[in-house]
Amino acid sequence: MKKSTRKGFIYFRYIFPIAAALVLLLLMLVPCYRYITADTGINGAISLGELIGNSWDTAREYLFGNSQKNEVTSSFAKTLIAIIVTFIALFIVGLASAIYAAISAFSYFKNGCRESKKRIMFITLTLNRAVLCVYHALMLPIFALPVIMPYLYDNMLNYHVELDASPFDMLYVALAVYAAVVIVIAVSKNFEIVAEMNIYTKRRPEKNTLSVGVESESTEAEPEDAYERMAARARAEQTERIMRLLNKQDAEGEEKEEDK
Repeated sequence: MKKSTRKGFIYFRYIFPIAAALVLLLLMLVPCYRYITADTGINGAISLGELIGNSWDTAREYLFGNSQKNEVTSSFAKTLIAIIVTFIALFIVGLASAIYAAISAFSYFKNGCRESKKRIMFITLTLNRAVLCVYHALMLPIFALPVIMPYLYDNMLNYHVELDASPFDMLYVALAVYAAVVIVIAVSKNFEIVAEMNIYTKRRPEKNTLSVGVESESTEAEPEDAYERMAARARAEQTERIMRLLNKQDAEGEEKEEDK
């Protein structure tokens, strides 16, 4: 693969998760879910977005409206609101992880793939590609809401509801889109290493062990501050005086022996 093609694929690798998130948002607009009940029969097809909006409005109006409250129904409404809020928050975090990864990578490439505080922060938060893929996967749970709804009705309200997804459940499409994101990230790894554009590369110290050892020895040999230099100079002068005194004594001893 040519260098320009490899580089283009690397840029595509960071844009693709954002594009995939936009595809997931479009999937929420596809009317493919029909609920079947004993009272209403087969209801009209609705999208995931409509299901979220209708469920939110109904639960909120029941909890905060002026109608008479039932403990079981109130518990159901609170649970439904908690699930919706949690799933939306997870989707936002997953989308934010895709945007953050793209911004961090493009900033890293623009900086000449040099070390920076932004890169250190990105590595600290994401650790590696596997963890980043887990962050991206947080966009998926919201597509499980249509499947969860019948269980909530059965277990909390004791009301049987069946789900029909036609032509197919958008959850499977979302899983396929996510699988494509993971594959692109995995394939891009070798390209990033070869092109030296790997934001997850492990930084090595610029100086080797030998130079570090020599530098540390020379540092130890030289006094670190003025007080140590003064002490060293005093020890050297004292040693010199002792040597002179010994030499003087030796010279006097030799002169006495000659006089004898």
